[in-house]
Amino acid sequence: AQPGARIFVGCEGWGAGGGSRVVGYVGATLNGDHGHIDRLAVRGKHQRAGHGTELLAFILGFMDGAGVKRVTLTTQSDNYPAQVLYAKFGFHRTLLRFPFYGKWLT
Repeated sequence: AQPGARIFVGCEGWGAGGGSRVVGYVGATLNGDHGHIDRLAVRGKHQRAGHGTELLAFILGFMDGAGVKRVTLTTQSDNYPAQVLYAKFGFHRTLLRFPFYGKWLT
């Protein structure tokens, strides 16, 4: 896979004026045969409607088509709905912890 980040947006229906409503998105970084799901999010009022499942299935299919063989992700330890979703797709918890550092850009 070509290295770099990919962002995909999930939309639902067409709103007034012809625009669609964003209900969620998924972002991933590809680097050779490794892919990392950087973020998967669904708006609160649209959760539990299958959008997260669709976004996760989409990004995994995209990665498979790009030649990715190993996929990683992180989630909060108390985000049980996300953990259940990821387990349904065959992800399992590792004991690795990654330090994260941040910087505000002005």
